[in-house]
Amino acid sequence: MTKMNKEMQKCFDKMSDKQKIRMFYELTKYMHESMEYGEDEDMKKYVVICYAVHEKEIASHDAFDNEDDAYAFLEKDAQNTYEEEMNNASEEDKDSIDFTISDDGSAYLSSYDGEYEWTWEVIEAD
Repeated sequence: MTKMNKEMQKCFDKMSDKQKIRMFYELTKYMHESMEYGEDEDMKKYVVICYAVHEKEIASHDAFDNEDDAYAFLEKDAQNTYEEEMNNASEEDKDSIDFTISDDGSAYLSSYDGEYEWTWEVIEAD
C-alpha cells in the first residue's frame, strides 16, 4: 500500500465531500475491474464513513481490511459520539436523543435539540 505523502494530503484536503465520495467510488470500481482471477478475499477493503449532516461534510473516514473490524469501529465511534451527546444534555433532554445502530453496517445519531446529526455507514470496496 502506498502511504499518502504531504502533496497527496494537500490535494485530498482541498477536495469537497462530493469529490471524495466520487474518488472512493472510482477507486472501488478500479479495484473491482482490475481483479483478473475472480474475487480475492484478501483484496476486499471496508471504509467506515461518518457524515456530519449538520455540517454537510464527511466528519471521518477509516479503512479496514476486514468487515468485523469495520463494524466494530462503527459501533465504537457511534457509541462514543452518543455518550458525548448524553454527557452534554440535561436530564430532561436525554430522552430526546435519537440513536440507532443497525445490523446492516449503519448508525444514526441526532442530538436532543436536532441541532447536530450524524450518520455512519460501512462501505465494501472489492
